[in-house]
Amino acid sequence: MEGRGLAKGNSPEGNVSRTQGRQDTLSALERVRQAARKDRKQQTKLVEFGRFAYRHASKRGRKRPQTIYLLGFTLYCTRNQKGNFRIGMRTEKTRLRRARTRLQDQMRRMRHLSLQDQVNHLNQMLRGHYVYYGVAGNIQALLRVHRAVERYWRKMLSSRSWKATIRWEPFQRIKAQFPLLRPKLYLPYRELQAIAIL
Repeated sequence: MEGRGLAKGNSPEGNVSRTQGRQDTLSALERVRQAARKDRKQQTKLVEFGRFAYRHASKRGRKRPQTIYLLGFTLYCTRNQKGNFRIGMRTEKTRLRRARTRLQDQMRRMRHLSLQDQVNHLNQMLRGHYVYYGVAGNIQALLRVHRAVERYWRKMLSSRSWKATIRWEPFQRIKAQFPLLRPKLYLPYRELQAIAIL
């Protein structure tokens, strides 16, 4: 009986602990606010970006200008073949890793389906990836995803039975019969320039 009264806070010690709890809660909230302010300061920063970024970066002791991460892309300063400034876009490393693991999980789940069903699912996922990330200058990242899908698909086809692994020659015949989508730029340089001029 006496223990129940203490648990409900009927004793003076219970009231003291309640006020102490309120103070702890307030101090914890203040610590969270300070951490949020600190994170906000770290997330928001000015980045020197543009035509003269290379020149200013070397003056500040950096080898190259800073990059910007925006909507799954890493934006960086580069030059075209004529030597003029242009903004380069490539897939952010974390998004590339996430896409590859998502595709691998899907292949692992569907490895016992028919080959036609597997190819249909894989092509649907690859098409979505290519449409979003298929911008000028990002073809290497698209090829990297395509090669990773090919390698892992072969590995999953080999794990379908205990008998043997599928070598590359039979796998090439399977690919010829059930082709995977090749990477394609859905926003080439010409269209990207037209958008930038607007």
